[in-house]
Amino acid sequence: MTSKIYKEVFSSKIALTDKNLRNFCEKNDLKYNLVELSELTDLSDIPKYTFVYTGSSKNDANNGYTHHWLYLCGSYLFDSFGFQSKYKINKNIKSIITYPRQLQEFNSDVCGEYCAAFAHFCQKENKIDYTNIGVDFQNRYGLSANKKENDITILRWFKKKS
Repeated sequence: MTSKIYKEVFSSKIALTDKNLRNFCEKNDLKYNLVELSELTDLSDIPKYTFVYTGSSKNDANNGYTHHWLYLCGSYLFDSFGFQSKYKINKNIKSIITYPRQLQEFNSDVCGEYCAAFAHFCQKENKIDYTNIGVDFQNRYGLSANKKENDITILRWFKKKS
């Protein structure tokens, strides 16, 4: 039997908008900024805590990977799909590595929820070790190689915090 939460994970009804992310951040007292991926050419103008939208149409920066949220914590980029190398970004931005590299199921729409969870982790955890931040994030939320379960875990967490 398929659970209601599982069905929600794989429906486009739950994809977060910039307004959803703003509301989440304000409710949880998180600092935030929103930018398009194509704007990440000059890091001097990008605040430390930034949600990055890959855009709604193919361009040089996203290489055709559109409609997806990323999160920038300082000069570290989080991507729940593990696609950091697919994007054309400033060479000073470092990829956050997770094991497995891909946390989110490809056919789900919870990238915004992953980014919200990562934003919360970056700003609310007491000690952040940037050398292991991806693994620490996974351990904190109990994420594994089972991408479908990861998506359900993150969506449940997000709903509790929203």
